[in-house]
Amino acid sequence: MIASWSNHMITSWSNHMITSWSNDMITSWSNHMITSWSNHMITSWSNHMIASWSNHMITSWSNHMITSWSNDMITSWSNHMITSWSNHMITSWSNMITSWSNHIITSWSNHMIASWSNHMITSWSNHMITSWSNHMITSWSNHMITSWSNHMITSWSNHMIASWSNHMITSWSNHMITSWSNDMITSWSNHMITSWSNHMITSWSNMITSWSNHMLTSWSNHMITSWSNHMTASWSKI
Repeated sequence: MIASWSNHMITSWSNHMITSWSNDMITSWSNHMITSWSNHMITSWSNHMIASWSNHMITSWSNHMITSWSNDMITSWSNHMITSWSNHMITSWSNMITSWSNHIITSWSNHMIASWSNHMITSWSNHMITSWSNHMITSWSNHMITSWSNHMITSWSNHMIASWSNHMITSWSNHMITSWSNDMITSWSNHMITSWSNHMITSWSNMITSWSNHMLTSWSNHMITSWSNHMTASWSKI
């Protein structure tokens, strides 16, 4: 779209402006437009894209990835990111090109129509606009898209992996320590109560049994002996 739009705009603009521009505007226009446009476009685009992309991607990615992180998400995430990023970039670039076109056409028309000559438009416009536009658009676009993409993907990936790892290790550790402690306390309590109860019941049963046997035996022996002595004494008196 950029290439066809550039060719269309350059052709129609050259044909329209060729009758009215002057030599003395080349220097001032070039310096003014390159400086202001570059500063405006780089600053506004960078601020807009970094802020909106960061806020959107961190929120949606965090919510989505926390609940469903797995190996097969890498493929779907890549496809999703390429599609959404492309759609977002096409929309924002279209809006920027439209506003930039409206701004430039209006300011150029008001400022430039009165002063450029036929000679400079014919020779300089055809040569400089074609070669400079093709060179700058191609090299700048390739450079910015490549370097920005590489930088953002690398830094964002490193940041997200580090923060996710720290989060997962911390939460997992806390979860495991808590659940392990609870499990151990419960199992230990159950074990101790059961074994102690069994031990006490057994030992008390044994104590009661031995005491009963002892008491019955000693009482029986005592009663038999005392009764025998008593009866012997009574019979002796008779």
